[in-house]
Amino acid sequence: VHCTSEYSKITPLEGGEIHTSLVNGRPGVEKPSLELQKFTRARYVRLRLISPRTLNADLMIINRQTHRIDRSVTMRYFYSISDISIGGQCICYGHAESCPSDPVTGQFKCECRHNTCGESCNRCCPMFNQLPWKPGTHEHPNSCQQCQCFNHADSCVYDEELDNNKWSITPEGVYEGGGRCVDCK
Repeated sequence: VHCTSEYSKITPLEGGEIHTSLVNGRPGVEKPSLELQKFTRARYVRLRLISPRTLNADLMIINRQTHRIDRSVTMRYFYSISDISIGGQCICYGHAESCPSDPVTGQFKCECRHNTCGESCNRCCPMFNQLPWKPGTHEHPNSCQQCQCFNHADSCVYDEELDNNKWSITPEGVYEGGGRCVDCK
């Protein structure tokens, strides 16, 4: 949640522009991190206009009679927003370089890399679960690793017990990871 009353000043009353950034001043802005990605993630944005500046109009005196303060004046105030622009990007967890829109649906979809699958590259592809899925970073892509099923299965799942006991073998012949082949033929 990013709340601010910074823009509640008297000026500008009209024709003003407000620019705000969620990342300015945040740790990790120079070198994006998973923590910064989580902080800036937003799906539903709400602008809450709590009360307009009245310049004490509710205290206006009618015909110089101090006992007749017109409190209805504030009900005649309103907000006017002419344009709202919100920029964003797809949430691909560091596993895509682009996120084009589908020409049919108009939905944006990550073009997944690193053997990841899903709308947001949020899981490993069926034969690449030798290690658990992790988001990619600038330093480490955290690519999903292929399971060794010797062409006897079309998918595998990560099994923590296999990983802990070094019972799973990689295509390179190393006992590491926890890939368990599913529905072997």
